[in-house]
Amino acid sequence: MTEQTSDLRVLVTAGAAGIGRAVARAFDRAGARVFVCDLDAQAVAGLPDHWGWKACDVSDEAAVGRLCPAVEAQLGGRDVLVNCAPGSTGRRGLWRA
Repeated sequence: MTEQTSDLRVLVTAGAAGIGRAVARAFDRAGARVFVCDLDAQAVAGLPDHWGWKACDVSDEAAVGRLCPAVEAQLGGRDVLVNCAPGSTGRRGLWRA
């Protein structure tokens, strides 16, 4: 990642473990502000303190509707969406929510 990632507001789905967590960590190290959502509430609770996080099933449109205000409150919006969650291609979509 480059200097261009500094201060980006990044939402990573399925970001508590595996590829999602590695992506979130890479953005964090590059200076981005990171918010992670994941189905596993225990895993997201164990993320770094300076990351925003919320347990969320992104295949559930109502849950996404609750996620977006949390991201907005923590980051003031989002510049980047990294969708690592399988089955999250709902009608409304994460970016538009």
